[in-house]
Amino acid sequence: MIGRRVFVVHGLGLAGLPAWAHHGWSSFDQTRPIYLEGRAAKVAWRNPHAELELDLAADLKLPADLATRVLPAQAAAVDAQAVLKAAVLPMRRDRRWQVELAPLTRMDAWKVPEIKAGDSIPEPVPSNERHDRQALWQRLRSDGYLYLKGQLDRQVVTAFREYYFAALAPAGLIEPGSDPRMGVGQPGELDRGELRRILFDDIVPGEKYAALTAHPAVKGWFQWFLGDDVHLHKRKIIRHIRPGEAGIGTATQAHYDLVYLREGTERVLSMWIPLGDCPVEMGGLTYLEGSHHWAMAAERAGTLHLAQAITADLPALADRHDARWLLADYEAGDVVVHSAYLVHAGTDNVDTANRIRLSTDIRYQRATEPIDWRWQEHWSDEDGL
Repeated sequence: MIGRRVFVVHGLGLAGLPAWAHHGWSSFDQTRPIYLEGRAAKVAWRNPHAELELDLAADLKLPADLATRVLPAQAAAVDAQAVLKAAVLPMRRDRRWQVELAPLTRMDAWKVPEIKAGDSIPEPVPSNERHDRQALWQRLRSDGYLYLKGQLDRQVVTAFREYYFAALAPAGLIEPGSDPRMGVGQPGELDRGELRRILFDDIVPGEKYAALTAHPAVKGWFQWFLGDDVHLHKRKIIRHIRPGEAGIGTATQAHYDLVYLREGTERVLSMWIPLGDCPVEMGGLTYLEGSHHWAMAAERAGTLHLAQAITADLPALADRHDARWLLADYEAGDVVVHSAYLVHAGTDNVDTANRIRLSTDIRYQRATEPIDWRWQEHWSDEDGL
């Protein structure tokens, strides 16, 4: 009889949660954990244990930072870091797995939202399409986004993360004496005047930020993809979000970018770059599946949305359009390129280790097409956009 194995489930708002698969009825074996990630095909959200059937991601792999992630507090004596460090990919080739989660009371304590059938992650571009421009354009038109895993060198991203948090340490942003690369937030109030000064006077117009956003893996990629000389909009936004925080440069409500860029071409492309590992609990960007189709149709019909967010009620918007929100465990080096019509939003940072989510969103277009003049100055909190 096969023993019950410990599973570490990611990709569905369950980042780093231990779970158990129904492959026998002997005691769980904590020494042989398996990592799973994918789409919830069926869900039974009930006591005594939530259960789901998980369709595994086609390109399943272990996240680079899995061993360093933080698990929620456990009722039993579990060496959480040892479990994560020992996790491996499944040897079995079953596409669908039955998974038993913790009791609902514990899921509530961990602030895990209810999972619904169909909850999904954005599909990364397969490796065989990464250098096929025609296939990428077809995918962008169909899905509205291109999820490019490892597009940037991980070290380039983590070096900028270290620079950013070290620069803002005098404003009280990070825990004194902590490693800036970790971005562990300091509890309490910030010196917001000092934060604004450093952010808008030093970081945003600085050489390091310019080098990151015009890196050959970014600018060079857009030149290749667009097949033309390209223009990077000077107004580039960088956001840090502490757990439970709201305010300048924090999570955005549901919107699509074109409503803020109507003075230029509709074919402008946005790139969202997580500046460090960004598992689900740290509040990454989420995309409303297929939304670029109805947003474009509304614009073409003259039903123009005002230059403001659509809503903060993400579940209601998904229900209205019978669509799913797509959210992933992003890693340092990943980028997502998306259409100006694709609806997206920031999610809440609920990280129990108090890590700060850091990201930037930038916009490239063909230099020969109309450029929105309002986006040709550095971003500030007083630019009116």
